[in-house]
Amino acid sequence: LPFTATKADVARHFASCSSNGMVQVRLLTAKDTGKSRGIAFVQLPSELNLQAALLLDHSSIGGRRIRVERTAMGGGNDANRKSALKEMKTEQEQEMRGAVEAAIDAAFAKQREGEPGDLLNRTDIDAGVTDF
Repeated sequence: LPFTATKADVARHFASCSSNGMVQVRLLTAKDTGKSRGIAFVQLPSELNLQAALLLDHSSIGGRRIRVERTAMGGGNDANRKSALKEMKTEQEQEMRGAVEAAIDAAFAKQREGEPGDLLNRTDIDAGVTDF
């Protein structure tokens, strides 16, 4: 997150993911200065809302690209937590990559079928678009 982002900024960014508009945000701050560390935890009311929020991975807040990931098993750095997080991140990356590739394939399929719209070339697609 940008260091200037507020709880309200983060809540606004994720509000569309919540079926009831409720988004809880915990913005991490430096103990000595009280300034943002550029990290926040977002809590949403349901798994469906969480899935919508995960789609915002690599979106931008205040001009800075953000990471949206699950967290697991509380805080700390024990081996079980690290393993669980790694597994969840791998699953999320595969799902996101598949969704992006499907969208790209669909765009090319429409183009081949002669549907109106802007022409899309493979060179128009940034190599990082599937780099999760």
